[in-house]
Amino acid sequence: MHIYCCEFELMENLFFASREVNNFFQTEPVIGNYALAYALGLCRANYHNEGEITYATDLEQLNEVGIYVTPGTLTQEARFTVVQFNALSDSYWFQMEQNAISVNRQRIFNPKLKARATNFPQIGRLKMLSIGNKGVFYVTSRDEFRVPRYI
Repeated sequence: MHIYCCEFELMENLFFASREVNNFFQTEPVIGNYALAYALGLCRANYHNEGEITYATDLEQLNEVGIYVTPGTLTQEARFTVVQFNALSDSYWFQMEQNAISVNRQRIFNPKLKARATNFPQIGRLKMLSIGNKGVFYVTSRDEFRVPRYI
């Protein structure tokens, strides 16, 4: 069994929604082991996904070769950045309707009906891990493994 201690330093702000309170989205000071497995290139996800959860399939090969990645924890007090956003749809087609952003959802709704407003916050705040946070995670492997120097 090989155990690798991996240190990391954030070179840009890191956001993922660990907790959502009204329009305030918070990132907890821990990086999930699934996210680190993808970042290390140990498993691949399809570029396009229709919303299907594929963790079991994507991570199955890690179990087969005996690799495990622990969650990443910070080695110092967490530093955060809070930013405000005013979101627009990231689709190619959108319009303002009934004081809300709507998108073309023909797959979901009857296209003959009026477009319906999407249900996502249009304004909010993000609390994310700041640049410079440092931490550690471990990789265990049955066989020798080359850890990338930069991810």
